[in-house]
Amino acid sequence: LFEVDVELEVLRHFVRHAHARRFISAKRLKVATEHIAEIGRIIGGLIKRFKGSRP
Repeated sequence: LFEVDVELEVLRHFVRHAHARRFISAKRLKVATEHIAEIGRIIGGLIKRFKGSRP
């Protein structure tokens, strides 16, 4: 799960960069960041739930 969390940060960076380069609009940036934030909350909850257990 920690690897997924890191990849989500990479995705967040790419989305911001795409907006800075004007590949995506401000509206699409807002929607994308909202979705990424929700996924982050889910991953954070899973990390807390399974903290200490290793596959």
